Amino acid sequence: MLKSVPPRFVLILWPVADRLLKVIHPIRPLKADDSGIICLDLRHYKGPTRVLNDGSKVETGDTIIELHLNNAWFKRRRKLNLRASQSPREFLGCFAQDLHLLAQQIAGGMFGNITALHGITLLHVAARRLGF
Repeated sequence: MLKSVPPRFVLILWPVADRLLKVIHPIRPLKADDSGIICLDLRHYKGPTRVLNDGSKVETGDTIIELHLNNAWFKRRRKLNLRASQSPREFLGCFAQDLHLLAQQIAGGMFGNITALHGITLLHVAARRLGF
């Protein structure tokens, strides 16, 4: 059975694309000390009205939070030389903790009136386990 491995050039260009994205969009860490696994970007939705799975609507101009993974979190983890077998369990635990913190911040009105969260990830299997 063959493993699906991204082409080497993708892995080389990923840090460059990450830096460029941070220059173009004001992506900021969820936690002030940048220790979290989630970063976010407040945006105004520009597409057509969409009805989400829960029946709520996102309309043009609504404020949404776009979720991003904090690549620095993964770099710090790699520098600690942690075993690969700890990775999925650690990742899911940290992601769940950060989502809980984000939910508290949204409920407390920290970001104003947020209509929806939006995230795109190559790690869709882990995201589905957390309810996305």
